[in-house]
Amino acid sequence: MKGFFCHPFLEAKTLETRQRNPVLWLVFAIVLFDHPGTTKELELAGIGSLALPRDALLPTTVMVAELFKIESGQIQAIEAVLNWFPFGMKSGWG
Repeated sequence: MKGFFCHPFLEAKTLETRQRNPVLWLVFAIVLFDHPGTTKELELAGIGSLALPRDALLPTTVMVAELFKIESGQIQAIEAVLNWFPFGMKSGWG
């Protein structure tokens, strides 16, 4: 998986739970991404070149924790929490 200015994700953990209702799922995921800070601008269709803010130019590792609510195969809601750490941080999961 490669985002617009991040490396492939480093590690990921997921937890799935099925409620009594078989069409409702909750999926929780924690993912770490390395942002090397080397991309200075993005090309956006219909807009052109967009300079990234100064904070995006710092090498960091981002941990994203997300909870997905899925009903009948469709994502109904996403809650996410992000935290930034020193570049190259490991999760400790092994």
